[in-house]
Amino acid sequence: MVLLLTAEGFSQAPGILNYQGVARNSVGNVLVNQNISLRLTIRNLTAAGAVVYQESRAVTTNPFGLFNVQLGSPGASGVTGTIPGVNWAVGAKFIQVEIDPNGGSSFINIGTAQLASVPYSLFATTAGGFDIAV
Repeated sequence: MVLLLTAEGFSQAPGILNYQGVARNSVGNVLVNQNISLRLTIRNLTAAGAVVYQESRAVTTNPFGLFNVQLGSPGASGVTGTIPGVNWAVGAKFIQVEIDPNGGSSFINIGTAQLASVPYSLFATTAGGFDIAV
């Protein structure tokens, strides 16, 4: 008698989103090696739509004013919702970015942009050879 056991592996997305930007002051000068605060908001359907995720973070810019964050990762404060809890399958999503160049909580809205697909998500629509309508 032969007993054959199989196991299926399920991989899941990590539940975080990368975001990168350059911090500037009100006249456009880069904020070099500076502690700043960010508030990042995911909005549903339109740039002014309902908040489906929000977090605040303290970050430090590099010598070029660049900062990198991972939305949904540990270290955020004032969190509303979760990245995996956002219904990504329905409607457009927008990211709103607010900054306090002094590292506090007096946020200034610096813009909102629609989130777009990345190559991995475009590949996922074919899910191993099965074409999935999105």
